[in-house]
Amino acid sequence: MSSVATESVFSVPLNHFRCSDVASLGCAEESAEQLNLPTGLNRFVGDEPNQLLKVFNQARSSEIPEASTPFNWSTGSTWPLVLFGPSGTGKTSLGLSFLANLSQSKFGQSNVHASDQPRQSSRSSNLQPGYITASDFDRRFRASIETDSVIEFRSKLTNRAGLLIDNLNELATKPVAQQEIVHLIDTMVAKNRPILFTMGQSPYGETQLIPQLVSRLGSGLALPVSPPGSQARQEIIRELANLHQLRFTNDALLVLVERMPFPVPGINHLLIQFKLSLSEAEKSLHATDNSLIDSDRIVQWLCAGSSSINDTEKLIRKAVAKEFNVKVADLSSQSRKQTTVLARGVAIWLNRQLIRTSFKKIGQQFGNRDHSTIMHAWQKIDSLMSSDHANNDNDRSIQLKIEKLKQKLTLQMTTLLPVDGKPVQKMSTNVGNKTVANNSK
Repeated sequence: MSSVATESVFSVPLNHFRCSDVASLGCAEESAEQLNLPTGLNRFVGDEPNQLLKVFNQARSSEIPEASTPFNWSTGSTWPLVLFGPSGTGKTSLGLSFLANLSQSKFGQSNVHASDQPRQSSRSSNLQPGYITASDFDRRFRASIETDSVIEFRSKLTNRAGLLIDNLNELATKPVAQQEIVHLIDTMVAKNRPILFTMGQSPYGETQLIPQLVSRLGSGLALPVSPPGSQARQEIIRELANLHQLRFTNDALLVLVERMPFPVPGINHLLIQFKLSLSEAEKSLHATDNSLIDSDRIVQWLCAGSSSINDTEKLIRKAVAKEFNVKVADLSSQSRKQTTVLARGVAIWLNRQLIRTSFKKIGQQFGNRDHSTIMHAWQKIDSLMSSDHANNDNDRSIQLKIEKLKQKLTLQMTTLLPVDGKPVQKMSTNVGNKTVANNSK
């Protein structure tokens, strides 16, 4: 598998899963576990919606001269770094990876796992970068006030090689904790040590942050982290499918790309659901014969139990009627005109191919015809489409027309089929104070 789908696709290694790289600073147990959660991918895959991240990563890794970028590591003018965007887009993983790499570069940290190293002094341990969620920060700060240990609390954070504070928006209604964050930023910037934050929206869009904190966050760099675009999704789906031992045809992959306008966790979840939907016979065929899963099987799964099936059936009839220059009503009529009969057969065949409608139900759609009549009409078109060599130019022309119809309908259907009850074209993601539609087209 190629590492990138196109030149516009880039990747950022996610290498923060080494326990010695980042220390959890007394977080609650469930927060600490986030440091080692598998994401399914060992890299962040981005494309056009995340080009700023590409520039930042190149500058960070010295792939382009520092003089030609707005990032100046030597003076600390980039800090604090804020990564903001919807849940699941990879902000925490990116932040941890940036932090680990920047801190190692600045302080010469070793990549050797902690269990393989001699016992370290407390000073060298402090040079390990740290991670803490905003809610844990607030809890521990309040506890330090009650126990008169604020200086010790501050020292534990500011003596680190770098810091990542996750989900800063959790402090939206906690002005005292926000003021302490202001003090923390000032101290880390003065020491020229990396300090990073993640949050759901731009710091300028979070109206419950105190002005001093907004000012400090604005003095550094704020980078949006958006859901992947279509080109990045193609690469993500290929890689996740490989992890799940699923192999798709190119047409099936295109359907999935259009159908899954989500970040990695959402794509991963749907691929797991699809794998679970496969019958034992399909799994066996897929495993032993190296057969590829085609777009028909994907659409069949997407349609299963969907309330949009009736809309899809109407879409098929309308598209076929337009293509063959007949009325939609003609398809259900008793007309025996050659063009109408052909169009009716094509509509029946597409119903079976795209949504696996039963012959009985198709018969009800097309003038309450008997299922055996519908089956005969389907067999004629299926025989034509299964033939590698058309008998004449007219048959070949019909084959091409039906194939184009099938491809067009497959793509159109992806905007009708719902995800968790919501049509794709109506789904949106809040980014800052704007609403960005998750429509990849």
